[in-house]
Amino acid sequence: MQNVVIAKPYRFVAPHRGTLWWRLFRPLLPLYLRKHHGIVSVENRGVERLRASLAAGHGIMLAPNHCRPPDPMVLGSLSYQIGRPLYVIASWHLFMQNAFQTFLLPRLGVFSIYREGADREALKTAMQLTAEAERPLVIFPEGVISRHNDKLNNLMEGTALMARGAAKQRAATTPPGKVVVHPVAIRYVFDGDVRAAVAPVLSVIERRLSWKSHEHLPLEERIAKIGDALLTLKELEYFGTAPTGTLHARLEQLIDRILVPLETAWVRVAAKRKSSSA
Repeated sequence: MQNVVIAKPYRFVAPHRGTLWWRLFRPLLPLYLRKHHGIVSVENRGVERLRASLAAGHGIMLAPNHCRPPDPMVLGSLSYQIGRPLYVIASWHLFMQNAFQTFLLPRLGVFSIYREGADREALKTAMQLTAEAERPLVIFPEGVISRHNDKLNNLMEGTALMARGAAKQRAATTPPGKVVVHPVAIRYVFDGDVRAAVAPVLSVIERRLSWKSHEHLPLEERIAKIGDALLTLKELEYFGTAPTGTLHARLEQLIDRILVPLETAWVRVAAKRKSSSA
């Protein structure tokens, strides 16, 4: 688990422009992906389109989906294939996990952004680096880990804002240049026996629920049964009863019950701060 809530004042972390650590990390990347994330191989498709943009001298933004935590490191294999390091925008909390990560990330071209507020320094840096066209800039436009494998959701407004700002700077250069955005779909494929991998986990959950084992059920039915039980427990916690309806409707109700009070409280706090500073 990552520590997401950081009780420290935000300070922008700038990227290093050198390539020494990027070159040193090349033989370590496959080992890291295999050991820490179970990724045994990476295949990059459509690389010729990115190569064409690099050859044309365009400022490049890569906009991938964000379905798993190792996504930025997976893109590292793409950087080595094109022979060009990447700049990456990452949430500030990633720099606050441990000393090694704090040291390594900037040296691999990663810089911070404060997602909970307006981070002008991060936006300015992103536009400048893209306009310089030295190397592609990676921004995860969904804002959070969406868990959508092989699907890119709608891009948040920050992506267009950065691209437009960088394009204005590129247009003012001599000769004028362009900025292009390459959507990237990251897809993970499980190369193994799903039942053998999932069944032991389901057995552990069933024991925690004080259930008898349901190994005799088809895998999909077993997962659905456990999911329904866990959802019902949360519904009892927040509603005092288990609502009826479709699974989608029940999930929407529970999400609203949990998030709406939090959103209301935060809006109230923000309004008070705004009125006190006016």
